[in-house]
Amino acid sequence: MDDLLADEGLDAVVLATPPSAHYEGARTVLQADKHLLVRPPLALGHAEAVELARDAESRRRRMTVAYRLPFSPAVRKLRELLDRGALGELYYIDLTQHDPGARRRARNVLWCLGTEQVALIAQLLVDEPVELTARGESYTEPGIVEVAHCELRFATGVWARMHLSWLGPEQTYRLTVIGAERTAVIDRNRHGFELRIHQGEGDVVLPRLSRDEPLRLACEHFLRSLSSRSYSFAATREGARVVGVLETLQVSMDHAGAAETLGAREDATIVPIRGSVA
Repeated sequence: MDDLLADEGLDAVVLATPPSAHYEGARTVLQADKHLLVRPPLALGHAEAVELARDAESRRRRMTVAYRLPFSPAVRKLRELLDRGALGELYYIDLTQHDPGARRRARNVLWCLGTEQVALIAQLLVDEPVELTARGESYTEPGIVEVAHCELRFATGVWARMHLSWLGPEQTYRLTVIGAERTAVIDRNRHGFELRIHQGEGDVVLPRLSRDEPLRLACEHFLRSLSSRSYSFAATREGARVVGVLETLQVSMDHAGAAETLGAREDATIVPIRGSVA
């Protein structure tokens, strides 16, 4: 890596290490004055993530977390509908994800599966939660969070619920956005993500979607940002905000589901739990 970063002809680096190495790796890349695309999460603690974001801004380096779901054609179409107010007043979001393969990659389902989902919910609502609660369950391996139930409440009155698990035999994903006028549902099938709009009793619309691969779109977006003179550091800060939400959910989980606000608890330094995350 030192030889790579010493190359003055190198502009940007993709960091795809295990999460426990993200902070040190990202810091090293930024100190070499390279732009950075990092797989989520940005770090395993909010303070570390904020430090990286500030370093990137001070050096004028682009640092983007490669969230895939926001670039999914189904999610992009849903975001378009929300921007137009097509669903009416939003009531709540319900999200369920089961991924039995995830247990091979991590020791905490919240940090493994929840990173993308927290980023997705924040982008859909263009907001930050004001109150968070979470509970974790261990069934087959003591001390390892295999199932997580999370709730995020926003100042607008909208709330989002996440159920994350790597138990069970099948990979499933469903995102439901309930509005006063319409309900949007995103399901994952063997072809990718499908979006359905329920407009009334029995009326369902399936918008035409492209088959673009979300990760490819995320990478292309990062590459375009490198040549953009009007680049906003909002994406850099977003990575740190997502880690802050995850950290607060973890604090709630460690305190038996107590309601928490972002960064409010003095003993929040109990997170990150590196030994059980990565």
